[in-house]
Amino acid sequence: MDWSLKQILDELVARVSDGPMQFRFILQPTMALLIGVREGFRDAGAGRPPFLKDLVFRSGRKARFGSALKHLLLPILIAATLDAVAQYLMFNHVRPLMALMVGSTLMAVPYTVARGLSNRIRSRSRAGSRPRAAAVPRN
Repeated sequence: MDWSLKQILDELVARVSDGPMQFRFILQPTMALLIGVREGFRDAGAGRPPFLKDLVFRSGRKARFGSALKHLLLPILIAATLDAVAQYLMFNHVRPLMALMVGSTLMAVPYTVARGLSNRIRSRSRAGSRPRAAAVPRN
């Protein structure tokens, strides 16, 4: 078993380009998008700022990260398991760390983007639909 970086990258490209279960590269990010949109709408309803901005620039990072991890734990584990199965079917070996990295990337990136954007969209649409106070004429 070759553990060189070139071999690992070649296997990664092979899993994406011509491996079994390619549909998971569409299905898993779609699941992450849906979960992220749902959580982004909840954030907007609660008046919280976009997820990544809140995670990076405000206190309480640990609680926010824990909340995101709670929502993504099962999908990440499923994604990592599917990647491990694909590795075994293609190469007759499994690299667990690589499977976990691929699974996390397939879920975390779309989730973060969708959660932040859906929060912004919902927050702005609510701000635009609020009735404005009538203008008082000045004398």
